[in-house]
Amino acid sequence: MAAKIIILVGTMTGTAQLCAQEMELALDDGEHRVETLLMDQLDSSVFSREGVFLICTSTYGQGDVPDNAKALYDDLRARRPNLSGVRYGVFGLGDRTYAETFNFGGKRFDDLLAEPPARLTKQTRDATALRTEFATIRDQGIATERDEAVLGESSVAAPIFDHAGTAVGAIGVVDATERVFPRELAKGLGAAVSEAARGVSRELGAPRWPHAAEA
Repeated sequence: MAAKIIILVGTMTGTAQLCAQEMELALDDGEHRVETLLMDQLDSSVFSREGVFLICTSTYGQGDVPDNAKALYDDLRARRPNLSGVRYGVFGLGDRTYAETFNFGGKRFDDLLAEPPARLTKQTRDATALRTEFATIRDQGIATERDEAVLGESSVAAPIFDHAGTAVGAIGVVDATERVFPRELAKGLGAAVSEAARGVSRELGAPRWPHAAEA
C-alpha cells in the first residue's frame, strides 16, 4: 500500500530546502507519494493530514527554529494539540561549531511532537530537561535519583562498559534517602560506585570507563 510522506521544511538560507528536495527524489519511488511544504504560514492543523511527516529544519541564532518555521512552532507550543497518533521523523541540520545549540531547531520540534513521558512524580522531567540531565550524567559518570521509585529510598549508579565500549549494564547502591543524601550526595559514595563500575568494565576489557566521581 502506497504511503503518503509529507516533508515540512524550515529554512533560512535554502540549505534545508535543498536537503528536502534530495529526500523527495530518494523517497518518491512510485510506491510512496511525497509532498514537500515550506513551513511558511503553516499551523498545527497541518498534522491532521493523513501521512507520515518528516521535519527537515535548520537551526538559527541561539538554537532557534528558522524564521519561516516560527509560526508553526509557536502555534504548536500554544495549542499543544493531541499528536499521539502522528507518525513523524526529524532531519535536523546544524553546525557543530556551535556545540551548545547544535541541531536545536530539530530538537525543538522533536520535543513538541514526541509523546511526553508519563509523569510519575513531581520531579518527572520534560524532554529538554532530560537532555540536560543526560549531559550532566555523561560528564559525571554517575546517575542519582531521590525518592523517585520509592519514597524514602534513593540511589546512585554508574554504567558498565564491555570490550566494545558499549554500555551493557550498571552497578548501583540503594539505601535510605537520609544515608544517600544527608544533604547532598553522601561523601565518597559516588566515587565508590564509579570505581566499582570501572573495575567491572576493566575486567570486561572496556577501552574506557566511567569518569571518576569526586570523592
